[in-house]
Amino acid sequence: MRKCVKFRLATGLWTRGAFAWTHERGLPLIGVSCGFAIRFNFSSKSRSDSLHSRSLAAALNLSNWDLFFIVTYIAFIDESGDHGMNNIDPASPWFALTAAVYLREDYLSQEIPAMSRIKLDFWSHDGIIFHDYDIKKKVGPFSILIDNDERQRFFDALSEQFRVTPATIISAVINKDAHSRQYRDPMNPYELCVQFVLERIHMMTGRGTCIVFESRGKSEDNLVREWSNKTIARRRCDFDIHFAKKSGNVEGLQMADLACQPIIHYVKKPDTDRPDWLAVKTAIRTNRHGAMAGYGLKTFP
Repeated sequence: MRKCVKFRLATGLWTRGAFAWTHERGLPLIGVSCGFAIRFNFSSKSRSDSLHSRSLAAALNLSNWDLFFIVTYIAFIDESGDHGMNNIDPASPWFALTAAVYLREDYLSQEIPAMSRIKLDFWSHDGIIFHDYDIKKKVGPFSILIDNDERQRFFDALSEQFRVTPATIISAVINKDAHSRQYRDPMNPYELCVQFVLERIHMMTGRGTCIVFESRGKSEDNLVREWSNKTIARRRCDFDIHFAKKSGNVEGLQMADLACQPIIHYVKKPDTDRPDWLAVKTAIRTNRHGAMAGYGLKTFP
């Protein structure tokens, strides 16, 4: 084991909020002067962390050097539902975009190994990709969930992972039916959700965060990048936008995907006591009073 020192130089006028922001994450703020601050994060880096780091860098098309020195926070974003505004299904008018936000070291040392362990507990390898739709339909490798006992054991494992995850969940949910009735020329729900989610990530992490969307194809990815750049320019948050395919088996994207449907169920029925929602709820960003609305969960309209 060897000690690694990572630093991030952030410019701007830092006030009391800067101290609270770093203290909340256990990161000492070494000094504040001349409008800048240096924050150090000391952690142990093992060989397994290095392997995870190389795998993550490859998925994002980054060099391991870039990933180590640039990334302090990394956010994985996935969606659920159809964002089209034509022929809205009245029984399912919801579109959700959800981010799982991590300190880079927590993702490498905690989330990746934990997700791999769940997969190895149920299958003989960790190449399984958790996808909410496939899990619900019990297709492919998830056919094992036809067995009631095995299904309950699997859902219990996922619920426990959300309770202990180092991720902070941030989500935006749009009721397309209400959206279409409120505005004569309603904005694309996906674009709106990108704006809402990135704004809240910025509130949490500040500048320089690596943002990873699930890739949906070249033209769709270009649109998402264009929408993201609007928010980045407006808020001057200097986010680094990347895309990763579902087939890349990126654990952060899978956590974001698994969180979407429980959040939608909560938005539809706020008094729900579904076990998956109660587990996901523990990871959602809140203010100091425990309120999710406007912080970790944005609903619209």
